[in-house]
Amino acid sequence: MTPEQRSASASKAVRARWEKAGKIIASPMSEPISNSSDHKLATLLTRFRVATEQAEIQVLSEQIERVIFHKQFENA
Repeated sequence: MTPEQRSASASKAVRARWEKAGKIIASPMSEPISNSSDHKLATLLTRFRVATEQAEIQVLSEQIERVIFHKQFENA
C-alpha cells in the first residue's frame, strides 16, 4: 500500500469505530454549538482531522469558527 492508501484506510477505520461508538452523528448540521468548552473544540478538531467528505469538512470548519468566536467573546 502507498502512504496515501494507508492513511485513507486508517481514516476510514477510525471513522467506522467512532460511528459505531456513536461519537459521529449522522448529520453534523443537527449538532448545536452551545458548548464552547475546550473539550468541544478538541472534539471538533479531531472530527475535522478525519473528515473525508467536503460537506462535513465545511460544516465542521463553521462549527470550529463559532466555538472559537464564543471562546474569544467570553474571554474579552
